[in-house]
Amino acid sequence: MNLNLSKIANFIVYFLIAILVFFIIHILATSINFEFKELPKNSLKVNNSILLK
Repeated sequence: MNLNLSKIANFIVYFLIAILVFFIIHILATSINFEFKELPKNSLKVNNSILLK
C-alpha cells in the first residue's frame, strides 16, 4: 500500500510541476508576442534587459 501511494503521489507532483512549467512558458510566450507587436524595433533590447534581470 505504501509503495503504491508513494508512486501515485510522485506522479501527481510531477504532473503538477509539468502543468506549472507549461503555464509559465505559455505566459512568457504571450508576453514576448505582445512585446514584438508593440515594440518591433526595440524588442531585442527589451528581451535582453528582461533576460539579464
